[in-house]
Amino acid sequence: MNHGKLTLNVGDFYFKNDSLQIGLNIRIPITMNLLDIGSSFITHTSHYINIDFDTISYKPCLYIPKENLLVKTLCQVYNQETNSNLEPIAIGGATFARAFINCISFGPNFPGDKDMCHQIDEFIDIDKLLLSCKIYAKAILALDKL
Repeated sequence: MNHGKLTLNVGDFYFKNDSLQIGLNIRIPITMNLLDIGSSFITHTSHYINIDFDTISYKPCLYIPKENLLVKTLCQVYNQETNSNLEPIAIGGATFARAFINCISFGPNFPGDKDMCHQIDEFIDIDKLLLSCKIYAKAILALDKL
């Protein structure tokens, strides 16, 4: 089962007293853990430079299996409204869904669309926005019946 790739974003650099600190935002697939990532990072870079790997903050992955009733219901509504038969996907992005019990992030990107989320000039096509609203409304009704 593929749970995505590790992604890494260099967030900032801080240089003081001949020491360089690099802030990294690492998105770790559910099949990996932060200690192994840190150890691997040190192993692969220590022969070039003297390096430490410290964790400033950590948020565990949000993983809800596709067999979960919430996921199945949302996929069913989505597929009915889009006349498709697609499987759920997971992305490496963080989500406020982690703050709630039995909650997931849902939409509104559609297959084949350019992902403009958090990009310069972020936008959504009006027709896709209306379709998303219809899907959300029907999803709320379906979930309310559970």
